[in-house]
Amino acid sequence: MKAMFVITFLEKVLRLIYICIEENAFFERSRITLGTILGTSSNNVGVLDNIIGEHHHRWTRYYFLHEDRDVGLNYRNRLAHSIDISVGEITLPVFMKIVWLTLSTINSIFVNLINNG
Repeated sequence: MKAMFVITFLEKVLRLIYICIEENAFFERSRITLGTILGTSSNNVGVLDNIIGEHHHRWTRYYFLHEDRDVGLNYRNRLAHSIDISVGEITLPVFMKIVWLTLSTINSIFVNLINNG
C-alpha cells in the first residue's frame, strides 16, 4: 500500500499545480481526476503537458492511467480500488519505478518552471 501513498502524493501535487494554472476556471476541486490533469486517449494533451514535459507526461499516463485501447498499467485506479491486482504484483522494483516516476516528475516540473519562467 506504500505505492498507493506515493501515487496519491503525486496526484495531489499535480492537482494543486493544475488549480493554480486553471485559477479562472469553474470546477469542483475534488472532481479533478488524474485523467483531467494528464489528458486521456481522446485528449492526449493535458493541462500540465508543457510543465511536466513530453516524456514524463507519457510515462505518467502509461503507469498511472488506462487508455481506451488497453494501453497502460493503471496503477492508480487498480491500487485505489483494489481492482485486478494481487498482493505480490507490486514488487520492490515496481514500487521503485513508482517512486522514481513520482520524484522525477516533480523534478521535471521544477526544472521546466525555472527554465520557462
